[in-house]
Amino acid sequence: MNRPKMWSRWRWVRQNTKHWSRQYKPLGWWTYFQTPDPFTVFAPTDAAFGALPKGTVEDLLKEKNRDKLTDILQYHVAVAGYPAEVLTDGRILSMVNGGSATISNKDGVIMINDAKVVTSVKASNGIVHVIDKVILPKAQ
Repeated sequence: MNRPKMWSRWRWVRQNTKHWSRQYKPLGWWTYFQTPDPFTVFAPTDAAFGALPKGTVEDLLKEKNRDKLTDILQYHVAVAGYPAEVLTDGRILSMVNGGSATISNKDGVIMINDAKVVTSVKASNGIVHVIDKVILPKAQ
């Protein structure tokens, strides 16, 4: 996946993370993301959702799985602004769901667990790192 040019990055992010937006909006997160509090979102691409086993997304959207979906989505959000330059190798991030995720940064390739950061966009209240896989919290 090619990194988009800076001037078109937000547009690229919006076009390639529509599935992510459809997941968090019904949970009432839209207002949360509009707060002034800094946060970092690791937003999977639509292709990342498409790579999940068939039926996974549909199953997670069922009312009986609302808590599981919330846990997964909250695992993609850290309550602090983490621009790419502070995502150093071995850094552990505390995620909103109470879990933690590990950053690796080798030769300028940033990974969160096993997902690669493909682009990053600053927002007024944090940053969005677009990732190529859906990251799953460890079983508790």
